Amino acid sequence: MNERQLYKLDGKVVCRTIDKESDNQLHLLTLQESRANLVIEQTELAKGENGISAAKRLLAKTDLKDKIISGDAIFAQQELAATVVEKDGEYLWKLRANQGRIYEMAVTHFEKISDQYLGKASSLEKGHGRIDAPRNSHEFQNSGQS
Repeated sequence: MNERQLYKLDGKVVCRTIDKESDNQLHLLTLQESRANLVIEQTELAKGENGISAAKRLLAKTDLKDKIISGDAIFAQQELAATVVEKDGEYLWKLRANQGRIYEMAVTHFEKISDQYLGKASSLEKGHGRIDAPRNSHEFQNSGQS
């Protein structure tokens, strides 16, 4: 089995890039390879466009075989997930409580399973050419648990 690569969808507003005619800043959506932080694909958002439609364009033109695509809650869309799966990839979307049924389904799923790692998280901070791994880990509960 091939090692899967993690790609992340990430939107940014580029500072100090105001178009003189429209008075809009430059908005970019980037698909980055996470380990080396390399840009795989990038697209500019058109005036009035959101990250979802830009993500459709990026995913449509990218080889997703053996890739895991991650992104913020805005990308937790059925059409984007279907595109990733159809192109032999996998997806990992963040979810928020205001996303209704999909969030509730995820909480219910994780409440039913037992896993030695579920409920534990640690942080890894990267910056200024070095990686710091704080020695603390955090225990957390799924939303709705007491």
